[in-house]
Amino acid sequence: MDTLDTQCLHLLRRFTNDFFKDKTGKGPEVIKVYSVKDKIFFELENYLTPMEKEIAKDQEGIKMVKDAREQLSTKTHSEYMGKAIELTKNRILHCIIFWDVENDRAFEVITLKFNN
Repeated sequence: MDTLDTQCLHLLRRFTNDFFKDKTGKGPEVIKVYSVKDKIFFELENYLTPMEKEIAKDQEGIKMVKDAREQLSTKTHSEYMGKAIELTKNRILHCIIFWDVENDRAFEVITLKFNN
């Protein structure tokens, strides 16, 4: 099975940080990237903006912030995927992100395709 090289993962990590920073005004403070078989896992920590943190102080606010993040993801998905596909040399099959607003963490999973 083919794999992505370390440089490609680094570029994808950097792009992901810059993309979120460009779209929200604040990038995650920490992005951990793991590659296992045909998956790339991202852990994004401390990504909420100061305004989102203020809003997310109760359950209603948490839902509002999560809904806003999901809407932003939907609206910018094709832009993000275009560059991510380019960085991975057209190997992405699927990408999904999960927002854990209560803990100021997000998780992204990218499924890759490889030529045998």
